[in-house]
Amino acid sequence: MPPAAGFTPKPTIKSKNQMASSWLTQDPSTWDRSQRLLHKLGAVQFLPDMNLPKFDASHPVPYFPIWKQWAWCLPRILPPIAVNWAVVKAFGSFHPVAAFLFYAAYLIWFALSTLALLQRMSVRYGVFDGQKARDGIPDVLSDKVFSSLLSTVTVRPLFATFFAFDRFELPSINPWAVVFQVAVYATVLDFYFYWYHRLMHEVPWLWRLHSLHHRTKHPQAALAPFADGIQEIGDILVIPLMTYLTCSRLFHINFATWWVATTMILFTEAMGHSGIRLYWPVPTTGLFLQPFDADLALEDHDIHHRAGWKKAKNYGKQTRLWDVIFGTSGQRIEGHKANIDYSVTVSPW
Repeated sequence: MPPAAGFTPKPTIKSKNQMASSWLTQDPSTWDRSQRLLHKLGAVQFLPDMNLPKFDASHPVPYFPIWKQWAWCLPRILPPIAVNWAVVKAFGSFHPVAAFLFYAAYLIWFALSTLALLQRMSVRYGVFDGQKARDGIPDVLSDKVFSSLLSTVTVRPLFATFFAFDRFELPSINPWAVVFQVAVYATVLDFYFYWYHRLMHEVPWLWRLHSLHHRTKHPQAALAPFADGIQEIGDILVIPLMTYLTCSRLFHINFATWWVATTMILFTEAMGHSGIRLYWPVPTTGLFLQPFDADLALEDHDIHHRAGWKKAKNYGKQTRLWDVIFGTSGQRIEGHKANIDYSVTVSPW
C-alpha cells in the first residue's frame, strides 16, 4: 500500500549512518516532534552556530573546584525538600503519587538546568580533542534520545517513591553527614556499575547491548542515557535499586539523602558525557578520592568513548577507585597533572 499523501517516512536506520546528525541545519518545519522538543527545551549542547574555542593538547587545562560544583548544585537541589517539609507540616502527609509527580517534574527542571550550564561552559572553555567535531543528536534516533532522557528523570523518582518515601516524614538533611553519605552511595553504585560496564566490554554478546551507546565517540550530555533498551533498564533501574538496597544496610537513607545523591549522580552523568575541556573532578566522590589519585574527572569518560570496545579503560562513572584497584585505569591526554592550571579556577555562574 503506498504511503498516505503528505507522509514522509523516516529513513531506514543503517549502522554506517546511524549517528549522522544534520537536522539542526535543516528547516525547522522538517523536524519531528522529538527534535522540536529537544531544541525548545535546550537539551542540545552543541548548536551549528557555536564557535567553540580550540586548544592544542599541551595547552594548560583550567580547574573546576569541587566546592563550586556543590555550591551550584545545592541551591537547586534543596528547594523540593523544603516544599516537601512544608506540605507535611501543613497537611500531615504528602501523598506518594503527588510526591512522585512533584519530584519527577523538578528533576526534569534540574536536568535541563544542568544541560544549559554545560552548553554555556562549552562555549567558554571548549572541549577535549577539540580538533574533532562533537557528535550531534542523530537524525534517525532523536526519538530514542528523547525517550532515554525522559526515562532517566522519571523512573528513578518512581522507584524511590516506592522504596524510600515516607508520606508522613518531615524530610531532613544532616549537612555534616550528607556529603559523606552521598560519596558512599556513589561509590557503591559505581562498584556495581564498574563490573556491569566492564563485562559489557569484555563479553562479546553483552557488547551487543552496549555498542549503541558507543556509537558516539565524542558525545554530548544529552547522549548520556542513550543506549540499548536492556542497558537502559540496568542503568536507570537495576543498578540504582541494588545501590539503594545495599546502602540501606550500611546507614539510614531517608528520602532526602536519596534525593541529594540521585541529583548529584545525574549531574555527574551529564557532565561526564559533555567533553568540556576542564579538569572537572566528579563532585560526589572526588573530595575523598583526590588524595589517592583515584578521582574520576570529565576527561576520563570522554577518552573511554573514543577508545571503544576492547581498548577502553576507566569503566567507572562516579569514581576511578575500582579501575585503580582492578587495574583498568587509563591515562589522561590533556588533563594530566602536569597540564592542569590550578591558578585558573572556573565558575559555573
